[in-house]
Amino acid sequence: MKKTSKKATTYDWLGALKSSPRSVEEHRKATRKIRKQIGEKMQERINYVKRTFKSSAKEKNRYVLSEERDFEILSGCNELQQQKLSKNNREFINLIKSQLEEDWRTPLLAKLKQIEKKYRRTK
Repeated sequence: MKKTSKKATTYDWLGALKSSPRSVEEHRKATRKIRKQIGEKMQERINYVKRTFKSSAKEKNRYVLSEERDFEILSGCNELQQQKLSKNNREFINLIKSQLEEDWRTPLLAKLKQIEKKYRRTK
């Protein structure tokens, strides 16, 4: 590991200090500009996700779509549901979609009870 001298780190610190805004007002202006840029980038990303991954108003209300991955999962499930799927795969897709709900535990418990009931009858 390369050692740095105190002179080099002090110089770097002073250089950074010199390149920083000189007054509080300049600092505020720079901060506002950065926040505006971040807001614009976030809005661009939100618009991209909305255009790329289509979802209905009903789905937006039903599911918690807080991340891009959530939209991707929902879009993939919707595409698969349009295909001719086996009963097991349809159930599995519904289970995946249930994980996007705010109360995702209830569908899991219902499915678990359904499976338990099935195997109790076979004993």
